[in-house]
Amino acid sequence: MKPKAVQLPIIDAPPCEYRVGAMCAVTSLEINSEICNRCVTETKAAQATFTDKVGNFTLAIKRWVVMGRPVRSDARVLEILENHCHKCSMFDHEKQACKSCGCSVNKSSFPLGNKLKMATEECPLGQFGMEL
Repeated sequence: MKPKAVQLPIIDAPPCEYRVGAMCAVTSLEINSEICNRCVTETKAAQATFTDKVGNFTLAIKRWVVMGRPVRSDARVLEILENHCHKCSMFDHEKQACKSCGCSVNKSSFPLGNKLKMATEECPLGQFGMEL
């Protein structure tokens, strides 16, 4: 008896050396044409330095204030945290921070202590975007 061939999902996204089937080997998340290949090879595994963290945090606050300080709901923050951040290889569970940008990402309702609460912020790897 002949073994059945495994059908891999067809992904409508640009070629990526980090794609394994329908999964991103960098983020460990399922990909689709909207989020795949949004980061460049040089930054896929790059971790933010102290200077990067300070710069990223400063820019996030400036952007947030200029746009009128819009916030995501606590339910939306929890959804992003559980569905994207916690599953991503670039998430530091101990520090509750993104290794890619260095920002704190957690359940907090305080925007200055949680990048996810600021609706002007997006994932540096393209897993979620601004919500204005």
